[in-house]
Amino acid sequence: MISFRHLRARDFKALAEIDLDLADRGLVLINGQNEDSDAASSNGSGKTSLLEAFSWCLFGERVGRSRVSDDVIRYGQARAEVAVTFRDDEHEYVVTRKRTPTKSSLTMTTDGAATNGASQADVETKIKTILGL
Repeated sequence: MISFRHLRARDFKALAEIDLDLADRGLVLINGQNEDSDAASSNGSGKTSLLEAFSWCLFGERVGRSRVSDDVIRYGQARAEVAVTFRDDEHEYVVTRKRTPTKSSLTMTTDGAATNGASQADVETKIKTILGL
């Protein structure tokens, strides 16, 4: 069984920096509060950005969006970075994806050792296999 353990994101969409421990949390409710505008309630608080951080990191895609996109980089910043840590019954994996306006990178470790492929597509295929997709 797959268990998501940790999410770390920096300058990804609306998220300046987030370090979220998910270990042994079970079901998680995402509730937002927009502190910039009383009129907006929870709109713009980063709920969708949080979910898209998982999708983009693991699969290179944002929910309902195209694969190649510079708009994952938070306005005014030079790059976006997201790391997701998850476990299966035997190993712990850390997937890290980074994006600048001119290049992107994807790395994966298994129990601390690099498990990169020849290309980002190879790494994404490994991730999908591990996740059973």
